[in-house]
Amino acid sequence: MLYFISLFCSPLALLLAGRPFQAVLNGLVWFASLFGLVFMLLPGLLLWGIGVAHAFAVINARAADRRAERLARALHDR
Repeated sequence: MLYFISLFCSPLALLLAGRPFQAVLNGLVWFASLFGLVFMLLPGLLLWGIGVAHAFAVINARAADRRAERLARALHDR
């Protein structure tokens, strides 16, 4: 679900993922991409892609952290 949200509003997806600082940084890129889409199409698309790729990477890292934590907890409970 977060991946889908990040396609349209990547800062919101990062906030929902619990990464507020990265959401602020991504928000700067996102707003610049909106400005670029209005005035210059290609740079706007490039910035939008960078913002979405960053959001995907952060969301994927969050999922990997959760999997590793679950595995460590299962190994510790043995």
